[in-house]
Amino acid sequence: MFSFTFLNSGVLILLSSAVIPILIYLFAKKKPLRIVFSSIRFIKMSQQKQNRKINLKNILLLIIRILIILLTIMAISRPAVKFPFLKGSSKHPPTAAVLIIDNSYSMDYLADTRTEMEIAKEIALSINEMLLENDLVSILTLDNRWNDLNGHIRYGKIDEKLITSINVTANHSPFSEVFEKAEKLIYESQLPNREIYFITDMQSTEIPQQKDIPLFIIPTSNITEKHNISCQNTFLANELINRRLEQKITFDLVNHSAQPQTDVIYSLYFNGRTVEEKVVSLEANQRRELNFNLLIDNSGWHSGFVIAKNERLNFDNKNFFSFFYNLSPKIAVVSDLQKLPIPLQSMLEVFTSSRENIKLVPDDKLYFDYLKDFDVVVVYARNELPASLSFLLDKLTDTENGIIFITDTNMNNQWKDYLSNKFSIEFREFYSANSRKYISNFNRFHKITRLLDADKIKLIGVTDFWETVTDDYSNTLIQVDNSSLILEKGNSYLWNFDPRALNNQLFVDSSFPIIAYKCFESASNSNSEKAAVLPGDRISIAGSSVILPSKNRLATNSDHLVITETGNYQLLRNEETYRIFSVNPDYSESEYKRLTIKSRDFLFVTEDNWDQEILRSRYGFEIWKYLLILALLLFVLEMLIVKKEERKI
Repeated sequence: MFSFTFLNSGVLILLSSAVIPILIYLFAKKKPLRIVFSSIRFIKMSQQKQNRKINLKNILLLIIRILIILLTIMAISRPAVKFPFLKGSSKHPPTAAVLIIDNSYSMDYLADTRTEMEIAKEIALSINEMLLENDLVSILTLDNRWNDLNGHIRYGKIDEKLITSINVTANHSPFSEVFEKAEKLIYESQLPNREIYFITDMQSTEIPQQKDIPLFIIPTSNITEKHNISCQNTFLANELINRRLEQKITFDLVNHSAQPQTDVIYSLYFNGRTVEEKVVSLEANQRRELNFNLLIDNSGWHSGFVIAKNERLNFDNKNFFSFFYNLSPKIAVVSDLQKLPIPLQSMLEVFTSSRENIKLVPDDKLYFDYLKDFDVVVVYARNELPASLSFLLDKLTDTENGIIFITDTNMNNQWKDYLSNKFSIEFREFYSANSRKYISNFNRFHKITRLLDADKIKLIGVTDFWETVTDDYSNTLIQVDNSSLILEKGNSYLWNFDPRALNNQLFVDSSFPIIAYKCFESASNSNSEKAAVLPGDRISIAGSSVILPSKNRLATNSDHLVITETGNYQLLRNEETYRIFSVNPDYSESEYKRLTIKSRDFLFVTEDNWDQEILRSRYGFEIWKYLLILALLLFVLEMLIVKKEERKI
């Protein structure tokens, strides 16, 4: 079908200027001088003939001038003509093209005998073969770090090795963000024919709004439902009674399919070896919490992963974990009391497994080098707050040593001011045993409080706590009316209740051992969740070397590391492990949701016939040069006519 397009259509508004020569012709005529002759009959006859010739020439000049203006403006607007016979041509006009390959980890899905990623590379190689030497082309992925290195514009074909080197990544950017980069590359090319190709498995993503550049979405397969199983949320569920008994590695096994999955094999890999293997069946779309019993017989950092065998999509089958486990943690107590209240003493003994590991710190031991070796520092019922103690507590906070502050009935203004600044709260009235209040809210998703029974905990009456006011409840874990009962700030916690109040129902409820134990655990180095890192995060590695998940040692002079892959990373100082952190993917790609596309002028979804739709004369061939040449010829013709008339005068 024949079509005519203007690439700079906004310029066409200037076509109205073609009326200017007409206005000049109508209103700028020169009137001849009136001269009286005795006999004018012959003169009038001659004048009428002359006027007819002049009018014809003036009209011709007017038409020429109008055409010059029209042709010049049309040339500036860059018209292009498209003919139907060009569609079948093996050649195409110079085109600016950007290939975007979806390399999010859902592309690792096995479709028939090949993965979606392998199919995407084959499509990209086929498009590459269609490119000509005058084309300007760039290739991008959803990995911006890869794009920064390889996403530049080049003439002609792309190096095939570059295409085949693309792999799936856990750190992918939104398509809309990559599309903006593709647009910038296209506009830099200054070519009229512009196309962007997005090769994808059609996993749901945000498609940009109406654009000028045609976007071709090329599916790698026509699969509408995918069968996938993922492992998620692995953590160490410590036993509260005896730290030397078997512990539990707990995790979620998720069936992302609308079909049940039977005989799913899953196993635990711990500290370099497979510990146990089990089989389970999952209902459609079921999330099931499972666990492995684990005997930990030594202190230190431990790591591993839980894996489910699923042949379709392997990327999210593993869920990595790491934690520091101390068989005999030590707790320092900064207090003026010589004997701790029974609820506090009992929980300290449960956590440390030994009374010998609980130290009441005398004043002559209140210095950093002594306290830094304890797993947790508890501050309770301390009357005075000298500047030296305030400085010491701040230094412990800066070095991420865990501190648990506990309020008491006789807390003075010095401590109120210190804790108010530290936890961003304001202390008001003290509620004694005669003012029982009930727990009104708690954080259901926090690692400390997520095991609590939502219905049971709200029946607990709490006494002997301070009324507090805060503008930000984001750090509050448990709340009584509008007062914060337990707060978290970094690696420090505030217990806003006095353990000496034995009539407090909180201490006789089964929730308190869970809360207390989890607070000690979280404040200490044994907190496994504290070590979790996400792809794309930037972590500090100053003064340490890094063992990558591949077991290769990273050689770098940088003080920071940007995480690009999943797995367990080991940090070494003086050749000793001082931290292991786990990196797992964003599981939004695990559940397949097919992309639904609304009708848009710039958007084309191509299935099997994509090679017949791309790299064609989208707007046709530009004819502005010919229009400009024609305008120049008319200008020359006008000059010749004018000069000829001047010679007659």
